[in-house]
Amino acid sequence: MRPIFVVLYNDTFPLAALEMAKKMAVAFNQEVKLLLFDEQFLSAQISDFEYSVVNKKDLSKFTEDADASMILFEISANPSAKSIQNLLQCCRTLRMPYLFVKQGKSVDISSVLVPITFLEEDREKAPFSSAFGRFLLAEITLFTANDYGSKAKNNTNIIKTLLNSFDLKYNVQTAQKDSFGVEKEAIEKALEENYNLVILSASREYGLDDWLFGPKELKLIKKSKVALMLINPRADLYALCD
Repeated sequence: MRPIFVVLYNDTFPLAALEMAKKMAVAFNQEVKLLLFDEQFLSAQISDFEYSVVNKKDLSKFTEDADASMILFEISANPSAKSIQNLLQCCRTLRMPYLFVKQGKSVDISSVLVPITFLEEDREKAPFSSAFGRFLLAEITLFTANDYGSKAKNNTNIIKTLLNSFDLKYNVQTAQKDSFGVEKEAIEKALEENYNLVILSASREYGLDDWLFGPKELKLIKKSKVALMLINPRADLYALCD
């Protein structure tokens, strides 16, 4: 079975992330393992789990060699920008999705919100959205940016094609914001309307502002009260399931 890794990177045991990982492991017929960034975090609580220790700079190679399907991080309710940026930095080259779960929050996955921009990489949200619909019976909402052009709508139609191929039920809504604001709007909508998970694309490359003030996903993670799944913009992503 392919592993779902829950990362232990500080002295807080990731109970919420583990609970979410277990639910997904059952649905996808996978297994949960702990991944420690530092052996000092060893504790009695990990005795029930298989675990590995890895240097965070080697995270990408390790997870590829292990054929991991996803990685989960549990963060505090009000995490510092530096702590989030450190985690994002070690995930920049991952081929599998990585999730951020807030401590003490719901780990249900019954409703998934998918903001869609004009960027081509947003099409990669299709297989991950369909996996949650197929195996976790989650309600999927495609949230299309309100752009003047047609690229966001075309991306939505491509995702719809895959969802239709599995006869999945889903909703399509148009955001008030354009592609530059739809993800922030989605975060607010998720809280107001009780979505459990929002699927986002990570930044292609960091510009000067990103290095100085943090990339857009850092700000979204800090703002969000629900779990976020990030997908790196690359064409050779691993699927969650066969």
